[in-house]
Amino acid sequence: MRDGVYSYEVGATDLAGNSASARINGITVDGTKPKVYVTASDTGMSPNGDGIRDEVSFTIVVEKREGIESWRFSLVDKQGAEKSFFGGSGSEVPARLVWDGRDLQGSVVQGEYIGKLVVSYTKGDIAQASSPSVLVDVDPPSVSISVNPEYFSPDADGTDDVLTFGVDVDAAAGIVDWKLEVFETAIVESSNPNAVSSERLFAEWSGKGKPPVKITWDGKSSRAELVESATDYHFRFVARDALGNSTTVSGFIAVDVLVIRDGDRLKIKVPSIVFRANYPDFVGLSPDIVARNEKVVARIAQILNKFPDYRIRIEGHANNVGKMLGYSPSRIESEETKELIPLSTGRAELVRTMLIQNSVDARRLSVEGLGSSEPVVSFLDVENRWKNRRVEFVLIKNR
Repeated sequence: MRDGVYSYEVGATDLAGNSASARINGITVDGTKPKVYVTASDTGMSPNGDGIRDEVSFTIVVEKREGIESWRFSLVDKQGAEKSFFGGSGSEVPARLVWDGRDLQGSVVQGEYIGKLVVSYTKGDIAQASSPSVLVDVDPPSVSISVNPEYFSPDADGTDDVLTFGVDVDAAAGIVDWKLEVFETAIVESSNPNAVSSERLFAEWSGKGKPPVKITWDGKSSRAELVESATDYHFRFVARDALGNSTTVSGFIAVDVLVIRDGDRLKIKVPSIVFRANYPDFVGLSPDIVARNEKVVARIAQILNKFPDYRIRIEGHANNVGKMLGYSPSRIESEETKELIPLSTGRAELVRTMLIQNSVDARRLSVEGLGSSEPVVSFLDVENRWKNRRVEFVLIKNR
């Protein structure tokens, strides 16, 4: 029978000639099979409120809306369990539904889901369709960073000259991009424990997709500057997955005492010994800073004792405020002779005393205060001129 609207009529006549009939109108014959379709706007979502892929919308197409009795759209996990749903009766099936990745109790449900649509018709037909799978994931990438060697020493002596970052990253949604940054922190001389140190980007690596399992570094900045001796460098690694989840891992790189060859001499340059501002002592510094100063000098003593055939000249160096601010030559010279030479000499003397306390033979040690006469960076380089304020150890071979 063809599809259409029919009536059904029954008539009868008895033996006496009496007749009667009955008619039913509006009988619909519909043999078409209704079809429905579901698509998803995204393959994954991260409903963590950061505004990045926090929800997924499903587009619903129902070819035949007449005769719909009810409909139900379920969010079903890989085991077939329904975690959330939308539903209703009649022909008003929405063309679009938005899901926030949560169950009916409002909790985020992580995992893979499909949107399953079931439409029931009054004539008994049931139309079904399912969307592609959608990943719900709010967990940030798993990141582990290791640093080797423990004490980095890029001084070209063949030992621990290269630092290796070991990188282990995993994410269900896949890594989109990553970045590794190394920062240098300026040494601040102050008795104020809340004094703020400035920090600048020293070196960086970045890429798309999963990072390499190893990243090597020669200790030089993007401007070919070598790391400072006996100084800690802060690093930060950030990985972001395809759903916008990110993980940040931070740590420190411990730079060992670097012994650099300078012609027929060896030199150790250390800007990381922190003194009280404008004084040759550690008075008023925090216990942590004093302890670190003592640790640095003890390590320098260990290194110096590896060179018993060398005499050691301890040089104090300083910054000249007049040179920074463009004062007159006479004023600059006055600062140099009255303040900086005595200050740099006193600081070198203090370090000499500490070295002797750490078993360095006093007969090998001499002291010289050079003030601001030998800067390593321009006095106008606000970002780096803290490096001029340093103690150097010049190793001179005995003849």
